[in-house]
Amino acid sequence: MRPRVPVPFSGRRTTERGNGAGEEPTAPAVAPPNQYTAIAGGEVQDNYTGLVWQAGTSDAVMEFTAAPAYCAALDLNGHTFRVPTMTELTSLVDEAQVAPAINRTLFPGTKSGKGIYYWSSQAYVKNTAQGWGLNFDDGFTGYNSGAADAWNSFPTAWVRCVR
Repeated sequence: MRPRVPVPFSGRRTTERGNGAGEEPTAPAVAPPNQYTAIAGGEVQDNYTGLVWQAGTSDAVMEFTAAPAYCAALDLNGHTFRVPTMTELTSLVDEAQVAPAINRTLFPGTKSGKGIYYWSSQAYVKNTAQGWGLNFDDGFTGYNSGAADAWNSFPTAWVRCVR
């Protein structure tokens, strides 16, 4: 990798900042080809990351601290599962979809909507009993603040496990 060389400032400022009309996409988003393979019942492999996902979700919402036990106890084809990191969880977001923004064929029943989140394994730094989650409505991520009536208050969330 070549080192970055700073370009000296010429003293001139460019006025070309855009035309004010907004940016138009050149084409709609398209999911990568052959991203997923349905493997053993209830499991989906991401062919790009190598991760194997629970196709379904938890039967109910739960607190952040309960998510690891749920995944550890998941009885799915004899494999050991865990709560995904935020980076892993965001890899499921399909930019070509909305509400839910995920492959609906291979991940049926994925919940989406205002205030509906899925836990990641990342704890909120200021309170480790609270965590970060992802909303599959549009792939938005946020932490559970625990503050009543806050935009980012979701004391319980769904779980989708990974191995």
